[in-house]
Amino acid sequence: MFYFLALSTLPLSSTTSATSTVSPSLPYSTAKCENVRQSYQDVGCCDSMPPQKPGWAGKICTSIVRGNYPTYDCPDFFYVAIGMRFSRDGSSVDVQFMKPWLNQSYYVHHRYDWSKFSTIIFQNYLVNRTLEDPHFLFGIPQSAPQHNMHPDMHDEKVAWMAALGYQINGIRFSTDFSRANLMNAADWRIDKTVKKFFSRFVPPHYFATFEDKMWIKDPYYLNVNGDLDEKYTKETYFVCK
Repeated sequence: MFYFLALSTLPLSSTTSATSTVSPSLPYSTAKCENVRQSYQDVGCCDSMPPQKPGWAGKICTSIVRGNYPTYDCPDFFYVAIGMRFSRDGSSVDVQFMKPWLNQSYYVHHRYDWSKFSTIIFQNYLVNRTLEDPHFLFGIPQSAPQHNMHPDMHDEKVAWMAALGYQINGIRFSTDFSRANLMNAADWRIDKTVKKFFSRFVPPHYFATFEDKMWIKDPYYLNVNGDLDEKYTKETYFVCK
């Protein structure tokens, strides 16, 4: 009986003014609620809306970064460009990078020329959408098809650098999908062959007590912004088109 009496004291509805940003009964902003509503519509959960492609579908996103640490091949700092090319439906992404150690102007000029991103990290990596934010994606650990696990790294157009295992931990896009930031650098699973190739791009002793196969953090997190605004911001980012 007490339960029904308690229910009878609850308001039947709550209203907010047009200028209010937070419901008086819930600690959620209307902007957050709009994000959730949009996400549900985009994936086809609303009967009134057909499924929509995510905003990153068909885009190429590139990041020009600077490694501020010595490597075995480069004693000072170096530039490199990393690219992500999303499928037309936005369900997968290819991750590749250009030849490192070139000058900044080269990377800026060719940032959307996918043919220049000749070294493959991973292709057709499946990404997941969320029901909370249409501007966010994430992935789970994935490995490459057997024919892309080359026995050596001489043919970088065939061998995938992260063929043994790769995980994108989260990417957040701007509202208009023109920029993106990694929430956390990706993870790679490598063996001795990939380690030998990989060591050209990382600081000495990066692999610590490496044995045969192991997961490592992509050294992207060690880099700083190497784009034209590098003097004004250190944070790395991707620009998308």
